[in-house]
Amino acid sequence: MDFYKTLYAESISHVQDTSNMEDFISTYIPELVSTEENMILIKCPDFLEIKNVVFNLNGSSAPGSNGFGGVLYHSCWEIIGTDVCNVVQLFF
Repeated sequence: MDFYKTLYAESISHVQDTSNMEDFISTYIPELVSTEENMILIKCPDFLEIKNVVFNLNGSSAPGSNGFGGVLYHSCWEIIGTDVCNVVQLFF
């Protein structure tokens, strides 16, 4: 830990303004995701995308931590679909 404390303390002490901070960030934090990829990752899923994911659940698999298996979501989608989508979108 001492190595990294020293490394970053020395680097930060040279930072005077925000333009140097950007140089500091680009030096020590690699950009692994492009801006375009990031926009895709943070996009809120729409109703159809959520429905497709739910219907790709294995209906005969073991229930999850909530006690409900995929078959419940498949058979009750007309009743719970809107609520499921709202909860997922609130998460994002």
